[in-house]
Amino acid sequence: MVTPQDNLLVGTNGWVLLMGFNKGGNLDTKWKRNLDSGSNITSVVWGVGRAYGGCNGKFYALNAETGEVKERNELKDMGNQEVRMALWDGKLLHVGTNGWAMGLEVSTFRELYKKNLGFMAGSDVTDVLVDKHGLAYYGTNGKLYVIEGPGNLIE
Repeated sequence: MVTPQDNLLVGTNGWVLLMGFNKGGNLDTKWKRNLDSGSNITSVVWGVGRAYGGCNGKFYALNAETGEVKERNELKDMGNQEVRMALWDGKLLHVGTNGWAMGLEVSTFRELYKKNLGFMAGSDVTDVLVDKHGLAYYGTNGKLYVIEGPGNLIE
């Protein structure tokens, strides 16, 4: 099984790569996947048996062993900017992009919430992190938003 302890997941210029150390102590590329999203900033997150990559308004769930695309989300009506992600408890993937917040159930890729945090035309980076209690913190346009559970916005 591919684990983050033994490998390095890299996102760069529209690509996701899995790298691991060979017997000589050097990094080898185990697989690489072009996200077909241009050559923009590419974010990555480890999941249980999956790797997630996001770029240019799209994000993907990849098989951690092979890099094969298992799921894809076009982030409809959310722009085509940088995508940031955070995974909570291996069950809920939080996604931030262009002034939007979205949560997906990992096992089904079903959308649990989608919130407009003040979308404005342009490239508004929307960062996200999750604490140990499952609260998702989204930052965009100089403001911080907190989402709990399946999309309850706390301002």
